[in-house]
Amino acid sequence: MAKADKTARAKALAAEFRNAWDAQYPECEPIGYLLKHAFGKRWVRVHSLPGGKRYPTTKPEWDELLDRQNRLIDHVVPSHTPIYMVVNSTSPDNYIFASFDLASIGSLRDGDVRLPSYVFATTWETHTLNPLLTMIAEDVMRAFIVTPHVLIAPYDGGVDVIARDVHEAGALKRTFHPWLSPRSDGC
Repeated sequence: MAKADKTARAKALAAEFRNAWDAQYPECEPIGYLLKHAFGKRWVRVHSLPGGKRYPTTKPEWDELLDRQNRLIDHVVPSHTPIYMVVNSTSPDNYIFASFDLASIGSLRDGDVRLPSYVFATTWETHTLNPLLTMIAEDVMRAFIVTPHVLIAPYDGGVDVIARDVHEAGALKRTFHPWLSPRSDGC
């Protein structure tokens, strides 16, 4: 493919994403860890490991982490659903993104910090994003999933979900109660 075609596609994807984001989620910039603050009433945090353990250290714990994250995402995003994946503070040269058309959405401002940010479009399928989920769990990169109805922001320790509304957030809390934090603030 010609470089000009790829550049044009990347610009179109970035504009398409930005228009969709601004229309659906104008409360904050597309930076994963800001979502729980902007959408607190719709926010649900699920831990990736039993007892809220933050980092897996064994193969069974890695299997548990990926199983929980994929089960949660499957619950809120049906298979074959088109999604955007927003990646903050990483290089587009990362091997994880080799099969995706990664488009820059610029350096987003978070206070005094500017985060280089990218987006790619794909379709959700169980376990297809495991390499990316693993890198997020290792705190090597930050990325989150955007759909018209739900935001899913994995982090090193779990997954934050911004549900469509407070009723869906409540349903998620009931469904995934064993995986929630016992803390009153939900963290």
